[in-house]
Amino acid sequence: MIGVNADKSVRDLHPDFKRELRKGKEVRVSLILPDYGLVIEFKAFGSPKLILDHESDAVIRKSEFICGRTLLIRSEKSAIDLDREFVNLLKDRKTKVVLRMQV
Repeated sequence: MIGVNADKSVRDLHPDFKRELRKGKEVRVSLILPDYGLVIEFKAFGSPKLILDHESDAVIRKSEFICGRTLLIRSEKSAIDLDREFVNLLKDRKTKVVLRMQV
């Protein structure tokens, strides 16, 4: 887990974006710490099986497991793969992270 107390969940995604994710296409993901100029980029995939209805969570998974919390699957990275400097900055609850996705 790398982000807590987010202001959006999978349920909040725009319906058009959900439709695109359900086509199973590759998604380019960027995790951005704007106050520090740090960016981590990786690829993951949508799936026709995505439920996208959880009210508070969004999970990007390396596996193909899907539940209501799942945002993307078959990710190139998980939390353990992220740069430690990036992760350490996230330990401060004041650090803002931006999740950007492009299908």
